[in-house]
Amino acid sequence: MGTPSEPGITSIPNLLSLSRLVATPPLCAAIAMGAWGPALALWAWVSITDWLDGALARAWKQTSALGRVLDPLADKVAVLGTLVCLIPAGMAGGYLAPWMVALLIGREFIVTGLRSEMERLGKPFGADAFGKVKMVAQVLAIWMALVLEWLGKDHRQAWMDLALAASVWIMLGAALVSGIHYGWQAYGKRGRTAP
Repeated sequence: MGTPSEPGITSIPNLLSLSRLVATPPLCAAIAMGAWGPALALWAWVSITDWLDGALARAWKQTSALGRVLDPLADKVAVLGTLVCLIPAGMAGGYLAPWMVALLIGREFIVTGLRSEMERLGKPFGADAFGKVKMVAQVLAIWMALVLEWLGKDHRQAWMDLALAASVWIMLGAALVSGIHYGWQAYGKRGRTAP
């Protein structure tokens, strides 16, 4: 008797992950055009589906190797694409510098490589608590940036700009801590594969 096959690309959780990839180009276009209302709506979809795909996959027992790769990949494309497009506004607002985004991109490449290697070795390597904290910090920082850009400089107060700058630094700290943790975790799992 064969084992049941893993959920494919057409499962609802994986389709939700794919939808984040589809939403990213119009989201970036909206930011580039300064259309902050549509950008907020698209970011709301990204944020909701980021939570929903994992929740449904666990509830419906549709977790899979594909989902463990597709979900974080969609997150990275949406988050990093949005941050790259926010650089001009962030530099003007004093809350986001190019080096910050470059650091996040480097971290994501390293973690993606570790995840791919672990999956190749047959060792599940999905997001853990540290990765989830990092993702929440990124989502909230982008929310704050989009909302404040939507409000415009004439309708926001100084404390809002300080809160936004703080959220960006928290986002960076969470990314670095979770990246170090993933590296340590992968090292431990890799060590256990040795004969």
